[in-house]
Amino acid sequence: MISLVKADISHARHVWLWRNDFDSRKMFRSQELVSWDDHQDWFGKSLLSPTRFLYVGIDDSMGPLGIVRFDFMVNVKEFCSVSINVSPAARGKGVGKQILVDGIQLLKKDAPSTRCVMAEIKSINFASLHLFRSLGFEYRESLGAGLDLYSLSLF
Repeated sequence: MISLVKADISHARHVWLWRNDFDSRKMFRSQELVSWDDHQDWFGKSLLSPTRFLYVGIDDSMGPLGIVRFDFMVNVKEFCSVSINVSPAARGKGVGKQILVDGIQLLKKDAPSTRCVMAEIKSINFASLHLFRSLGFEYRESLGAGLDLYSLSLF
């Protein structure tokens, strides 16, 4: 059973390892390796940010399995973007779907004014395309460079 919790500093190393995974990097805008120092700085600031919500999926026996991140623009609490990353060992097992579904439910509780969640997905990221479409995210537009925008209305 996977439970979703608010991220804390104890999750930093797992998230860093997942972020630097070769297959993960292929799906990010920035595909460069991130140093541990840079990641620690980013993660610490992210935990304190009032416009960012980080949730980690944890399995009782396997530990942390993935992260979902919601980012709001400053002073715009109705719209946010979402990003998800699953541990390489947990991919293809439905973990991403559970983390995303549970993350959206927690977001509704923690940020009840949220009206729309947007996802930027690379057109070659077939797993993410399938996942987001299966949850009702709809194609909005091409952002260029093989990146497409999808959105999910929460009302």
